Amino acid sequence: MTLLVWTSKNSVGVKELDAHHQKIFSLLNSLYSSIAKADTKETSKNVLQELINYAQYHFAAEEKYFDQFNYDQKDEHQSQHRQYEQKMAQFIKDIETTPDFVFSYKLLDFLEDWWLGHIGHEDKKYTQCFNSHGLF
Repeated sequence: MTLLVWTSKNSVGVKELDAHHQKIFSLLNSLYSSIAKADTKETSKNVLQELINYAQYHFAAEEKYFDQFNYDQKDEHQSQHRQYEQKMAQFIKDIETTPDFVFSYKLLDFLEDWWLGHIGHEDKKYTQCFNSHGLF
């Protein structure tokens, strides 16, 4: 089952980071599939944790380039990453106490909106900076 489909319009013009984003889409689709198939909470929790871990890896890569290239919107962008991490930590806490349907809806709605918005608006802001430093 598919929640998000990667297209060229999602590209930020940096192959490494586009590959990360594609992996994130794949993990989101795995989570969506797990929830849609009514897998156990443990299965969904494992996929969710994998997504959280990969997002941290991805954020670290972006933030390395922010420092390396002295990206002028670094602080705002990093703040968004920390807010995402806090929200995901809360989802992990809530998974055991929130009814399945409510939890699943809130989680998937948040993830879809956040990643599409973040990649489509915030991440695309660094394309020119990264490209001007030879990162394609």
